[in-house]
Amino acid sequence: LEHTPIDTIVFTFVAIDHDKGPNGTVTFGIVSDNSSGLFVLDASMQGLKLTAPLDYGGAESSHMFMFTVSLHDNGVPALTGTPGILLVEVLQTNTIAPSFTCTVLENFNHTVYENTPTGTTVANVAASSPSAVLSYAITRGNERGDFRLSIQWAGSSLVQIAKELSYTLAPSYELTIVANDDSNPPLSSSCILSLTIGNVYNLAPLFRQTIYDGSVYENSGPNARILVVSAIARSSGYIT
Repeated sequence: LEHTPIDTIVFTFVAIDHDKGPNGTVTFGIVSDNSSGLFVLDASMQGLKLTAPLDYGGAESSHMFMFTVSLHDNGVPALTGTPGILLVEVLQTNTIAPSFTCTVLENFNHTVYENTPTGTTVANVAASSPSAVLSYAITRGNERGDFRLSIQWAGSSLVQIAKELSYTLAPSYELTIVANDDSNPPLSSSCILSLTIGNVYNLAPLFRQTIYDGSVYENSGPNARILVVSAIARSSGYIT
């Protein structure tokens, strides 16, 4: 990665020599061009060490380095093995989190009625990333599983109703939706989708009794009280 610390061993060399003692000790060397000055062979660690900062996006930077590595034992006479080719690729560090938008569909205007059919799309979430594949998840506010994310394409996902809504059980939602990229290291962004559940008045009021008896004197004046009737609202609201 381009932000790897200086003095990091980026590759360790391994060789097998079946001799014993100094005759079996292998020494490595770089015999190809190493003019970049970014790497050096560390004899004590028998590895390739980073000696300068890497810049993936720099104008003079290269993303790929190739080294020819020699090896010989310490016997007398020293014997040389077949040189090997080492390719080092510099990977870009992910520094840009996805940019995110949450859009409620116009016909809902942030209010979804409780009798809206399951599978209905209520919002569209969209994120963008310069060089990564995105995935989405609802991380908070959906403990009952009333909503789901579906049909992702071109950095977008649909927020749909997963099961029957209930104004009584949940009159509103604050859904935290996270977009994750697949870069290294992975970064994420989130948005809050606020939805209000509209109450559907599908139950008629119910009188407390079916028959009321009352009487009135013939000399009663206007607005005289004859009897009191009472009813129960089975849906939220007032009775008039």
